[in-house]
Order: sequence, then C-alpha cells, then structure tokens
Amino acid sequence: MANVRVTSTDVYGIVGGKASLVGNYDQGNPAVPKDGVAWCFGDENKTKIEADENKYGNPESTTMTLRNIEANQDGTTYCLSVTNAVGTAYSPLVTLHVLDASAENQTALAGDNATFTVSLSGDWGGRVTYQWYKGEVKTENKIEGATEAVYTVENAGTEDAGQYHCVVMRGYGRPDEYNSKTVGAELYVNERVLNADITRDDNGDIVTAGESVTFTAKAVGDWGEELTYKWYDKDGNALEDGETYVGTDTDTLTVKTNISLNEMGYYCVISGAYGSASTEVLVLNVKEADVPEETQKPEETEKPGSDQDKNHKPNPSQKDTRVPKTGDTAPLKTAVVMLLISAMAVIGVFAAKLRNKKRERM
Repeated sequence: MANVRVTSTDVYGIVGGKASLVGNYDQGNPAVPKDGVAWCFGDENKTKIEADENKYGNPESTTMTLRNIEANQDGTTYCLSVTNAVGTAYSPLVTLHVLDASAENQTALAGDNATFTVSLSGDWGGRVTYQWYKGEVKTENKIEGATEAVYTVENAGTEDAGQYHCVVMRGYGRPDEYNSKTVGAELYVNERVLNADITRDDNGDIVTAGESVTFTAKAVGDWGEELTYKWYDKDGNALEDGETYVGTDTDTLTVKTNISLNEMGYYCVISGAYGSASTEVLVLNVKEADVPEETQKPEETEKPGSDQDKNHKPNPSQKDTRVPKTGDTAPLKTAVVMLLISAMAVIGVFAAKLRNKKRERM
C-alpha cells in the first residue's frame, strides 16, 4: 500500500474565491498508475469527486482546486486516495474552513455622515488588511488612508453617492482569489427637504404709507447650525439696510412703507449646513395717507374803538359813507328821530293850509 499524506489538514477558503488541497504519496510497489490518484469527499463512502470547471479543478491529481467556494461548504472534508494493484490508501481528512466578508449598503441625508463596516465571518487568522476604493478597484480610485474595517464618508453629498469597495486580505502577499475578498456596498444620499416659512405682522391688510411692516423668516426642520438669512424683493434684488429696510441679513425684515412700495413683494433665502431654501413671496398693499382739510379762518372785523377807528379823521368836504357797524345802534336811532320830526313838521304845515281854505269858503 502507498503512503498518502497532505500538506495541511486545514484549508481556508473565502466565499467566491478559491482554495487548493495539496497531497502526496510514496510510489510503493507495485507502482501507482496515472489514473490511480483521485480526491474524494471525506464521507463514509469516500465518494470520488468528478471534475467540474466551476467547482473542482483537477480532482484526479495530487492538487485539487476548489472554485467559487460557497458558505455552505464550511466544514466539508476531503481526502486524497491512491490506488494500485494492492488496493487503495487514503490520506488524513482535510477540512475546509469557509471565510466571508460583507458590508451593508448605507443611506444618508445630505450633510450626514455615512459609515461602512466590514463584517468578517470565520477564522481569518491573525493578520487581516483592508483597502477602500470609491468605485471600481483601480489605483486611481483608492481612498488614501482608508485602511480599516470601518470607513466613514463625512458630510455626505450627492457627489459621494455610488459604489464603494473594500479589498479584505488574509495574511501576507498580494490580494488574489485565494487570500482575499472584494466587498461591495452602495451609498445612497438623499437630498434634505428644507422648508422655509415666512410670516408678517400686518396679516396682509392694506397699510397706510409711512407705517412699518415686519416680515419674519423661519427655518423648519433640521438645517444644521449657523443659519444665515438674506432678504430680496420680488424681482430678486438683494436688500440693504437703510431708511426703508432694517434687518436685511437677519431673520426679521422691517419695511418702512411708502406709496411706491405698493404691490412690492419680499422673500428670504435661508442657508445652512445642509443647503438653502427660499420662502414664498409676500406682497405689500400700501395706500396714500389721508390729507386733513384746511380749517377756514373767519375774516377779522374792526372793533369799535380800535386804533384804526381812533386815528381816522373825517374830511369835511366828503360825506361819511361808512355803514354803521353791527351793534353800533346810537346813530341809527338819532336818524330815525330826526326823520319823524321832519315828517311831523310837514304834516303840520299841510294841515294849516287846509284850515285856511275852509275859512275863505265860508
């Protein structure tokens, strides 16, 4: 009987990769023919392994290659059989230890951190190395310094979304199908929905020119820290502090209205760590201020005994045509009395003449 042996009774293979089972034997007497060597499963029946280009390479030689290793092969045993004219001899059993590595896809909101972690299963031994890549495993895609099982994409943006790979290697040497696995994971980055609200203290009512109206902008949701504000008119012109506007770079804008601002609209752009958003446009309604009617002043009248009256000297050659002032009744009374006296005198003369005529007739 030939003496059959193997290089190692423990072989390590990685899911999706390859592993080699290596044996040897003493030729013995009689000699072992070429077709007398075969790898078998380590079951009770020592079932011979058939060649399969996808699973088993060269099972009828002293070195067999396990291809496309699967997780369910962990713990499977194999042995090398050698047959000559005397009989068949078997090597000690070789146990396959299947290793695996994986990383989960990550989803993050824009501005958040996204962390990939490589998880290992099986006994990878004492030395495991890692190298992360953005995209395909190419030199130009290598992420410098990303040589740990954990890799964090900080402040993720839409440009960071995509496929990431990590080459996980066991032991020393260069990565290949026998000692490493390339782990892939996807990063999805969702845009944040940033809402910006705006309110006003005039409730949209019509205001009178000269009154002030205050608009207030508010960031709704998670915007991060250190928000900034900028106010614009409805035409997109940036506002600056001055006589008309106060607070153009704050969350509160105060507008001192005038009639030229009627139907003028305003909005605010809020910016934060995760992006920017604009409020809606609110429009002013301004009316002219009411102008009060001027109060009519009564004409000034001369009071009796005024300086003007005292300084007036009548001209003897002119008749006094002045109309007595309202309230000065003495001259009027005198004129009436004089008129009555004159009338009575005329009536007396006429009566005397009538009496004389009656006497003559008698």
